[in-house]
Amino acid sequence: MDFESTISEAGVPDGPGIAELIQAELINKPRVIMSTRQELRPLMQKALSRQMSAADLGSKAGVDYLVIGSMTRVNDSYVLNAHLFSVETGEIVRNSSVTRACRQERDIYPLIQAVARTSASQLKLLAEMHDRADRGEPIQAPAPATEAQR
Repeated sequence: MDFESTISEAGVPDGPGIAELIQAELINKPRVIMSTRQELRPLMQKALSRQMSAADLGSKAGVDYLVIGSMTRVNDSYVLNAHLFSVETGEIVRNSSVTRACRQERDIYPLIQAVARTSASQLKLLAEMHDRADRGEPIQAPAPATEAQR
């Protein structure tokens, strides 16, 4: 989904731009099958106007999780926050929040790439957890991503 952004500075991507960059990173990751924001936008608008539940939206769109987040400026730092939203439960996935900050514009793109890699790792863990559940094996909720996974 488009990211929220309170920053309107030249050289800093806006919310849709951040989402595009994250999408570009996620699209080639294992266990991630992408639906583009452009594909989902009309369905999201219909869901909002009809008060459709998140589970119904996910079912109709064939989507399990949305990557959502924001970019803000806090003092002299650019702060990017992202997390996974489960369309099945309508809640933010526990331990999926990732926040990174940088001070210089030139570091924003590597920051976005790092956030996307962490989100991809989390999605991979969730997919493996669902695979185990489908096989009837015991499952545990994924632990927060470690620095090595990011």
